[in-house]
Amino acid sequence: MRLVEKAAKKKAVASKKERREEKKLTRQAILDLKPLSYWEKRVERWCNRYVILRDRHLHCVSCGTTKGPWNAGHYKTVGAHPELRFVLANIHKQCARPCNKDKSGNILEYRKGLLKKIGVDLVEWLEGPHEPARRTKADCQELEALFKRWVTELEALIEFEKGAA
Repeated sequence: MRLVEKAAKKKAVASKKERREEKKLTRQAILDLKPLSYWEKRVERWCNRYVILRDRHLHCVSCGTTKGPWNAGHYKTVGAHPELRFVLANIHKQCARPCNKDKSGNILEYRKGLLKKIGVDLVEWLEGPHEPARRTKADCQELEALFKRWVTELEALIEFEKGAA
């Protein structure tokens, strides 16, 4: 009787492994069907989170306020300049209201703040012509992994700063 129980248990474990593998393959198949926009949104979430952490000690690039809530505002909009979507020189901490939402980015003041923050050369580069974006799913996955790593490192630094203070 004991051999029968062992065989049944072994079969159940094998069956469980097969189900787990099948689930993993199904999940991967679903991800493979996702459009590029899905992957870009994933990158954007991590990129925006990184920018807000990176600029945590700075004020709103447009109006100078130190009160949040905060957004990661783009100087050159994602719609008009998709090639600059993840260029960090184009993305800075901006107050959600009024600058980013109510004033559509408060671009004139944003430019003045950028000139002080990153300088004339980089602002002129942002305003110049750029190659069209030709991102792939693999590019997005690489960028997502990079921003995730940077966010994790910054969060660890912030925790360290809290502990040292």
